[in-house]
Amino acid sequence: MLRWAAYLGSSWTWCIGMFLPVLLIRDYGTLGFMVFAVPNVIGAGAMGWTLRGEGVSGRMVGAHRRAMELFSRVTFAFQAFFLLSLASLVFGRSTAHAISYWPFVMVVAAIGLMTAFERARGKRGELTGLLLWIFSIAMAIVAFESRVLDTSMLTTFTAPGNFPDTIWLALSCTFGFALCPYLDLTFHKAWQDSGAKRRATFGIGFGFFFLLMIVFTALYAGSLLTGVVSGVMTVAMLPVLLHIAGQLVYTMGLHSKAFNRKLFSKEDPSSSGMKPVNGGFAGIIFVLLVGVVAVVGAVEDKAAGFEFVYRLFMSFYGLVFPAYVLICMIPTWRNPLPPTRRQVLAWLASVVVASPMMYMAFIEKRMWWVGPALAVVFVASRVRAGYRAPQAVASLMDVEARASGRDSADPSGVEARGEHFPGAAPPAIDDDPSGVKRQ
Repeated sequence: MLRWAAYLGSSWTWCIGMFLPVLLIRDYGTLGFMVFAVPNVIGAGAMGWTLRGEGVSGRMVGAHRRAMELFSRVTFAFQAFFLLSLASLVFGRSTAHAISYWPFVMVVAAIGLMTAFERARGKRGELTGLLLWIFSIAMAIVAFESRVLDTSMLTTFTAPGNFPDTIWLALSCTFGFALCPYLDLTFHKAWQDSGAKRRATFGIGFGFFFLLMIVFTALYAGSLLTGVVSGVMTVAMLPVLLHIAGQLVYTMGLHSKAFNRKLFSKEDPSSSGMKPVNGGFAGIIFVLLVGVVAVVGAVEDKAAGFEFVYRLFMSFYGLVFPAYVLICMIPTWRNPLPPTRRQVLAWLASVVVASPMMYMAFIEKRMWWVGPALAVVFVASRVRAGYRAPQAVASLMDVEARASGRDSADPSGVEARGEHFPGAAPPAIDDDPSGVKRQ
């Protein structure tokens, strides 16, 4: 159970949990971190309770696999962008106290070797997640003991005049963190493999393992922000950067397995109609990300350019993905079914209409636009899915059967025509149609 709990804690420690609190503490004070942490921990941990029934997770994956693989693709790209951007900041300038790149190479190599070792043993990453979490805790202790952590930003509970904006931020965080977990294939992997202990696994995984990771983020927020703004990371920040690099590589590894159909024990490449990602796709993504990082590095204010792209990526988790869960998944929650065309169109329309509003809220910093954006999504969720009720389907079958001279119990008309399938017993012939013998 603890291995799967640590797996969840590490798999959810992305560049969101390792950097978004830095921006929120800067803009909203300690209250901003609380608004981020509470719905995040509760929303992710709730998956252990909200999915009921042994097969519900598997049916949900089968019904929404395309959306879940898109979630993993975007998440992989997001981590890659953040890692490349961070590397450009760390190694971008030569100073007397510059950090050598060799520690990062060693961390990446160690995680790669552990992943290969687990795959050779038939495991799926839970042991690596536990060891990586222990490594991150060790780095946190080293950073704390070396007094490199600047906690001065935590002394401000809320930034002056920003309390109303914090309310809108809380609504947005609750919307995103309550719904996004159900598109994460690593969560479904843990849910399916943790068995009867899944509630304890999710509760401990996010209430303890993940919570400690984001508390570490709050502690290093001031120091990391200073390094990002100045463009120089000193050797003193090495424990923090190794923690970030390790978690990013681990998350990228898990989600690359997810969209390559190698995360679960038994994968069916034809289950969703979406082919696994090949090397060409990964190469294109890499080239595009390098281009984005180069553009960010070319602007005069590199920190502002980096933050702009970071916030654009966040729109997927604040709008696109949670809107899909609300509109396409929740209507058939207990018996998951693929989304209908009507649901998909309602989802796409809501994203198109709400996107400019979210831009005004999180790029232009006019947070009250969050309200209208969420209202658009909730209105779209009221669109009828278009599924036919079972009674209506049965009635329609009866009408069609009577019109074609077939019985509703024999919709194909096979028995009516005296046909049967090869290898099957022929239909029984009633030699007493009048019922005299039976009387």
